[in-house]
Amino acid sequence: MSTTTVKQSKVTRAARIQAVVTGLKQFFGTWQKLTIGAKDYTLADLLALLQSAITADQVTAADRDKLTADAEAARSTYLAVDPVLRLVKMFVVSQLSDDPNAAEKLGVFMYSPRKAYTPTAAQKASAAAKAKATRAAHKAALTPAPAASPGAVAPQAPVTAPVAAPAPAAKPTA
Repeated sequence: MSTTTVKQSKVTRAARIQAVVTGLKQFFGTWQKLTIGAKDYTLADLLALLQSAITADQVTAADRDKLTADAEAARSTYLAVDPVLRLVKMFVVSQLSDDPNAAEKLGVFMYSPRKAYTPTAAQKASAAAKAKATRAAHKAALTPAPAASPGAVAPQAPVTAPVAAPAPAAKPTA
């Protein structure tokens, strides 16, 4: 015999179980004993078993709603606390990081000391080249243009003759 399981929501499952309870009461309410799956049940025992499943679903739904509300309350608390924790960490690390026992003291807070920045040789070479290029660019921008020698004549723009305006046209006489 093969069995298939169908994924049901708790609401759907509870509704189906409630329908089974209703059907058992309606159609088998006068029976004293029901044999189901090679096991004998009284109608009251079977109804109690089915009702316990419905009650369990209702309790878990209520617990889930409470858990969801509690989780949302925790999230809103975290929104207020997280920025303060970041500031506290910066404060503590800045105050204790210069101490010879910084790692031990910061370990009490579950923080680690700042890692010293050590640039690689390539980073140092790149920074030096960039600084040299920047100095050269600034020097070129700040150096005035060479002054003209005292005996030299400054070049002048070529002079062009003014263009005469055309004469007004004569009016014809009639």
